Amino acid sequence: MNDTTSIYNDPPSSAEAQSEQKLWASAFVGNNQRSVSFRFGQAVKQLRLENHISQGELARLTNLNRSYLSELERGLASISLDRAANIAHALGCKLRDLLED
Repeated sequence: MNDTTSIYNDPPSSAEAQSEQKLWASAFVGNNQRSVSFRFGQAVKQLRLENHISQGELARLTNLNRSYLSELERGLASISLDRAANIAHALGCKLRDLLED
């Protein structure tokens, strides 16, 4: 086997695999679900910035990981209703405010 073949047969690193998996998952999510996730994330980001709260501070207030919040704001992560309500509370708004068009 030559060196070129082994490069193409090497499995991707864990980080590469996770990144690729997220990219594929976001590409195949239905339009409505994707747009709801994206709109929710944008609303969280907008209110967070309006309240002068960093992602790190919001993570501390909600007991969530900062990188998860980053993915959430970009519409790449799903969220449970309990966590969404917790974020709304930390931002000083109602959950419905984060879900409205």
